[in-house]
Amino acid sequence: MALIFRSTGDRAFEFEDMDGILGYDFLKYFTVYLDYPDSHIYLMPNRLVKR
Repeated sequence: MALIFRSTGDRAFEFEDMDGILGYDFLKYFTVYLDYPDSHIYLMPNRLVKR
């Protein structure tokens, strides 16, 4: 497991340069599950990881 970025305040994404912290080059290796009620994002490795 890797912690990529953790926002600790409401103003963490206030600036334009904070958009897209994780991009396609990283996310293409995972199936992404969003757990809105618990504010979690789960990344499950997909078949591309094994290549």
